[in-house]
This record gives sequence, structure tokens and C-alpha cells, in this order.
Amino acid sequence: MCSLCPCEPVKNRGDVLSLSLGDVLSLSLFDAGKDNYIDLMELKLMMEKLEAPQTHLGLKNMIKEVDEDLDNRLSFREFLLIFRKAAAGELVQDSGLEVLTRLSEIDVGAEGVKGAKTFFEAKVQAINEGNRFEAEIRQEQESKKQQAEEQKQRRAAFKELQSAFNPPSKSCSPSSSKLQSAFKELHSVFKELQSAFK
Repeated sequence: MCSLCPCEPVKNRGDVLSLSLGDVLSLSLFDAGKDNYIDLMELKLMMEKLEAPQTHLGLKNMIKEVDEDLDNRLSFREFLLIFRKAAAGELVQDSGLEVLTRLSEIDVGAEGVKGAKTFFEAKVQAINEGNRFEAEIRQEQESKKQQAEEQKQRRAAFKELQSAFNPPSKSCSPSSSKLQSAFKELHSVFKELQSAFK
């Protein structure tokens, strides 16, 4: 049993697809929610990072093609089923899943272990490049959000300070006439200071 979900162990036999390290890494790299499922948005991002973007309908069809439990997301077992169907030739020609399997294939027998290592390192580096750009965009958005929040706080502080110098409204009780006159006096001093600095 695999640790991520209850599925049959993957064996290296002719009728069962042997699983490469890259295939296992693909699921964990693109599972942004860390829930051991690839949902529609994660699949969209995965296909974009693999430089094979798909339409919304194409992504839904990709999931539908291997979604055994009809939950509209790919479990680890369903993810492996993509590669099993590819090995058996059961995927629709030029479908998103067929494109995905072509992007993650390498013949270790022909390329050798070092060639496979280079292949997967290049894939991881390409993914990290995409993540770096995403991080820069997130950082810029966070900076703009922080600047907007600071400006909002400055405006609130200014309004609070300004309200201290504005005369109180006429709804004050007659017992606070001394307070009203003090506010009027402060307001006139504030106006004089304001005109002096113009």
C-alpha cells in the first residue's frame, strides 16, 4: 500500500506501469493544498508549468477520464492511473492526459541514470523558476496591500486629529457650554495657525 491512499502497490511488471521518481514528485509538487489530491486549479497550474496549458473544458475532461470516485479531483491512485492508461495506449490521442504523460516520460534504458537525473533536475528547476516569479508577484502584491493599509491608517489618524480641533456639534447638552467654548477657542487657534503656515 502507498502511504498517500489505499491503492495497489506498483510493481515492475509488463502489465503494470513502473512508476518513476518524477511521476511521484509531480503529484507532491503540484498538490498546493497538501490534501493528497490534485483539484482543477492545481491541475491547471501543473499543465501551465509543464508548458502545456489546457482549456477549462479540457482540464475537466482530463479529470473525468481517470476520476474513478467521481469527486472531480485526482487522488494518488487516479494520478497513477494516468500513466497506466498511457502505457496501455488507452488515452485519447492528443488529450491533456496524453500530453501530460509525454511531458514526464524518459527512457532510462536509453538515457541512462545520469540522463534521467538531468531530466528531472531540469524539470524541478523549471518549476522552481515559475515559483520564483510567483513569489515575486506575491511579494509585490503584499507590498501594495501594506502601502494601502498604511495610507488608510494615516488617513484615520489625520481624521482623528482633525476631529479634535473641530467644534463639537450643537447636539451637546447645555451643561457642556464650557467645553463648547473651549473647543471654539481651540478651533479658532487652529485656524489661525493654519493660515499662518499657508
